[in-house]
Amino acid sequence: MIPYVTPFSNIIITAVPLLVTALGALASERAGILAVFLDGIINFSAFCCFAITVSARTIGLQLLSASIIGFIGTICICMAIIYGIAKFTQYTNANPFLTALAANTLFNGLISFLSPMWYQTKGVLTSEMFRYPPEFSRIYLSITGWFIAFIVMGIYNETKSGQYIRICGSDPCVLSAKGISVHKWKNISWCIAAAGGAIAGCIMAFRLSAFVPNISAGTGWTALAAVFLGKRTAHGTIVAILIFTAAEYCANNIQSIAWIPQIPSAVLLALPYFIAILFLTLSPQPAHHYH
Repeated sequence: MIPYVTPFSNIIITAVPLLVTALGALASERAGILAVFLDGIINFSAFCCFAITVSARTIGLQLLSASIIGFIGTICICMAIIYGIAKFTQYTNANPFLTALAANTLFNGLISFLSPMWYQTKGVLTSEMFRYPPEFSRIYLSITGWFIAFIVMGIYNETKSGQYIRICGSDPCVLSAKGISVHKWKNISWCIAAAGGAIAGCIMAFRLSAFVPNISAGTGWTALAAVFLGKRTAHGTIVAILIFTAAEYCANNIQSIAWIPQIPSAVLLALPYFIAILFLTLSPQPAHHYH
């Protein structure tokens, strides 16, 4: 943790991977597709980011240039894979939930296949060519993440593209009546979700200066919970993310308060998920449909 960061600022910084993941998940959910591949894509993107960046460093590129290549390359790879799966789902008329779930397994399987082949291990990957100072990995990336989030929120709420995505899941016949391809916007929503998960995975890898197996730690599933807690709106999702992150921050730091008795670690680890379930249970949800 950076010493001069206040608790509130630390919550804002910590929320970024969940933030970009959830806003990506919101696009696919509004289009009628539950992005259950997010956890897998976060893990895979962290692995790709490490692999591409280190490879770029080995041919002589500086850290910043290699990192940009790793970041952009990872996003493009993840979006390309998800786009292919979306097209497969469209042409075969397969169940999108099942193909998304299969994609989640595919991404984790790719890591298990590629990591031993390239690095002779399925464990943690580190390299001197993949080291980042805290100011870059937390402060600057967090500012970038929040900037992206507000741009995406503006697109959802204020543009025709956002309107098409919102209509795509609830009233696809309206788009079809206007001659607008429903499949096109569903595929776009898959790619937006993939980009959100890929950005989150890269940020996590940059923050740790390493790739760690299961680096997502349930972020993809928590992002889906945040979408529903936020009543499937961009601003509501952001509020839900801050609630989850604040709960996680409290769980991680509550034992440092002298007057609070010792709490079992299992209870502390479960606290953010308990709060998520509590809010989801108590919060009424609007009707929605999956296609």
